[in-house]
Amino acid sequence: MSRVSAVILLLLSLFACKSIPTEKKAAVQIAFIADVHLQDIFGKFQDNNYQGIPNPVTGEFANIRTMNSQLHSTRIFNENYFAFLEALNDISRRGIQQVVLPGDFSDDGQPIHVRGLRKILEKYTQKYGLTFFVTTGNHDVVRPFSQEAAKTDFLGKDGKEQIISSSKINLDDHELEPIITSDIKNWGYKETLNEMADFGFYPQKSYLYWETPFSSYNYESYNFDKASKESVLQKRIYPLKNTNLSLPDASYLVEPIKGIWLLAIDANAYVPNEKLSGLMDNPYDYSGASIGYNNVLIYKNHLINWVKKVSAEAKQKGKILIAFSHYPMIDFNDDASPEMKLLFGSNKMQLSRVPNEEVAQTFADAGIQIHFGGHMHINDTGVRTTAKGNTLFNIQTPSLAAYKPAYKILTIHSNSEVEVETVVVGSVLKFDSLFPFYEEEYAHLQNIKSSNIWNKDILKSKDYEGFTEWHLKELVRLR
Repeated sequence: MSRVSAVILLLLSLFACKSIPTEKKAAVQIAFIADVHLQDIFGKFQDNNYQGIPNPVTGEFANIRTMNSQLHSTRIFNENYFAFLEALNDISRRGIQQVVLPGDFSDDGQPIHVRGLRKILEKYTQKYGLTFFVTTGNHDVVRPFSQEAAKTDFLGKDGKEQIISSSKINLDDHELEPIITSDIKNWGYKETLNEMADFGFYPQKSYLYWETPFSSYNYESYNFDKASKESVLQKRIYPLKNTNLSLPDASYLVEPIKGIWLLAIDANAYVPNEKLSGLMDNPYDYSGASIGYNNVLIYKNHLINWVKKVSAEAKQKGKILIAFSHYPMIDFNDDASPEMKLLFGSNKMQLSRVPNEEVAQTFADAGIQIHFGGHMHINDTGVRTTAKGNTLFNIQTPSLAAYKPAYKILTIHSNSEVEVETVVVGSVLKFDSLFPFYEEEYAHLQNIKSSNIWNKDILKSKDYEGFTEWHLKELVRLR
């Protein structure tokens, strides 16, 4: 575990009201782990006995994706499982108890992987006293409602590709018989929130306060029973602009520690297709949510009004407000995006995901001063000050599933001084335990004389950080 790659001290005007003094308190620490993209490589299907293939060295069964698929993707699918456990162990050793996952906690919201994540979070809750707060990303709720899905690039016997699908499919160009299981479908809001209910999405008795954009009560009249009744998903629905449809919203505000408010913004904005089926819960009526806040301004205006209300109440009540969501609120390319568009084109280098300036201006003036995002798998700190004098810090949290793998620690020193630390997850136990699988895959690719075969030197990586660096180099070469 590398110690620190950066420490940033932020001075915030959290309390402009003269009636609320800025006082020094015991430091509170919160860890942020974005874009885990967890796949439960040791998980078991509930409706199929298939358990993957045995490790050629240990004999332990695992259900992993091919190295070839990893090196063509912007994220690692397999080794990040061990990196996540290493990050949680490090957080536990530091004595930090509040952990936030700003979206893409799973990789496409398959039941087997979401269940696996829940079990890990429950273990660390029970063993180390950690408390987790999560929000949705575009890889957690791919569409607002469940849909059939398949992956063609799992690793099967003899190094061959194995299809795993939630419904029967016929593909002539694959040597192995497809595995059929409903555990590989993409879950929607209903199923995902139910499985992850204990991690912020619904009120818990231990919370001092909890609300949604749709709550009718206030801080003074709050009680757990009232919050529970209003937390059901049917009461957390917003109308979709220019349609007769409505969609769920998973946003929530929680006070887990006295004086600290965590604002979880569900910035998944699903754009309706031009032609709609007429059904209320058809996942195929919508595009994905990967654009983020540019579409939030169009389709989820209710969130802006809610943020304004929450921010004003936080200031009035002397609460420290920390916002988080999956998507960036500020240009994450050190404000070089305009030049990059001229050089590469507006649709290259993920430039379509850069938030418009209006996003930062809107949320800064709505009262957010510090926001933790993910999505881009890169480290960045963006700052904007509006004409009204409101300043927003956007902290981009790197991914554990890409180079450079890291997580963030927020230390709240006082009402006006916070510190952001970037911890690189460089050394990971068992990071190379799956390499014997890839040896078999490589031999198969050689045998069939595959073109653009991946570089086997990646299997010589000395640590996890080096492995992710190899991943990035091969991603560039193979793409």
